[in-house]
Formats: sequence, C-alpha cells, structure tokens
Amino acid sequence: MRHVHLFESFYDPRDRSRKRSVTRTRDLSAAWETAAALQERGYKPGLQFYNYPPPAKAKPKLLLIDVSRVSAADVIKTSTRPPLHDVQQGDRRRVPKGFTSLELDTDGVWRLYFEILARSHVMLQTWLHSHLPAGYENRRDMFFLLTGNSNYKVLNACDGTGRRDFRGGRRTAAFLVNQPELWPGGPRFIGYFGMDGESTIAFAHKLRHECSELLDRPGLHMVELESAPVPDRVPDLAWTLDWKLERIFSVPPQPLPAEGANPGPK
Repeated sequence: MRHVHLFESFYDPRDRSRKRSVTRTRDLSAAWETAAALQERGYKPGLQFYNYPPPAKAKPKLLLIDVSRVSAADVIKTSTRPPLHDVQQGDRRRVPKGFTSLELDTDGVWRLYFEILARSHVMLQTWLHSHLPAGYENRRDMFFLLTGNSNYKVLNACDGTGRRDFRGGRRTAAFLVNQPELWPGGPRFIGYFGMDGESTIAFAHKLRHECSELLDRPGLHMVELESAPVPDRVPDLAWTLDWKLERIFSVPPQPLPAEGANPGPK
C-alpha cells in the first residue's frame, strides 16, 4: 500500500516571545488539493510531519524526524516555498526554517535547481538557463513584489543587459519538483509553491484539475500564473478559474549529491 505524507511548515507568531502554536501550519488548503489528486492515483493518507522551528531566541538545534514508517513506494509532499535564502536576502516576509532532519533532505533537492530562493528573489541554477524558451530568458533571475501580491517586479536575463522592470501585467512564477528519491532508496518527493499563499492555492488547484500529469512526471516544472484579484468573499476555489497557467519548462530530475557532499549554502 502506498501513502502520501505531508511535511508542513509554520507561521511565525506575532508575539515572538510566545510559544509557536502547533496548529499554525501553512498552506493546508493547497496541500489538500494535491493530496486529493494523489488519492485518485491510489495513494492513501499517510503521516503528518512537522517542520517545527526552535524557539525564536534559542540557538537552533537539529530536530530529528523519524521517517522509519515511510516506505520507498510512498510520497513525501510539501506545499510551501522553502526559505533557502530568506535570511540572506533580508526579506521581511519569511517562512521560518525548521532546522529538522527532513528539512535537510528536502532543501538538498531544492538546491539542485535554485541558486537563490527567497520570497523577494529567485535565481535559477545556471544549468537551467538554456531551458528557458525564447522570450523568457529574463526569468533566469526574478524579483517579486512584496505588497499586495507576488507578481514580477524586476527580471534579469544574466547576459549583461541588466535588470529591467517587468511591464507584462499580473504574472508570477510557480514551481513543482517531482524527485524520484528524497534519499537513496527513499520515497518520492513532491514539492511545489507559488510566491505567496494565494498563488500557491491557485497553482495547487490547477495541479489537481488542469495539469495533474505533472504529479506523475519526474523533474522540475516551472509555470507562470497570470493572476486575477481574489473576491472579497469566497465560498470555494472557483476564483482560481480566472487565473491562467502557462507552462515554461520541464526538465528531468537531477541526481542527488553524493553522501557527504555539500549541495550548496546552508
């Protein structure tokens, strides 16, 4: 029997002196959408793993997560942007790092594809540059709005022409990685995100209903979302139908780094 296990991130408490609530996990609506799609493929609901951060003022210690009940036939799934470089980029809007053993595994996968990955700034690894189609070369290095939405702000083709303000309307990027093994002999890893919560939900809904084959196709997949305003009151996810999805590239999965190798900056 195959299972899909959720690996969940957390919100920071408004009062950083208070203990973080175990109920304040992120992007569960987005996680539900793709979990439903995987259930249709025969995966049963599995475990919930928490990327629970250390106390705000404590020196981070690695929290070991027991994955002994996860089989090689299973999927571990995330639906939140990993904060690989939020601190280095100085972003005000951050996803807190968990400092857990499972986060080390998932971060190792994301570093195969991203040179910089933060809320404000995403730079693809150099080997991916040639996979961008003609007219999209400036998506090699992307900067995003931080207020109101996460649409493109500035783009850079990394070819000496410099950074240019984006004038193409309400467009933003979203990514899905489908890694055959999270560790050698381990489960499949599916991780996906938009650049803010609304775009993540919209992407997840489309992954379930419009492009669910990406959940079966190994590799990294980049799409662009043409966003639309979210109504003042929403009874369901019908608002995502006004969002348009364009596929930018799909590339085969990169092999995991050798054991003990440094996959990139921590």
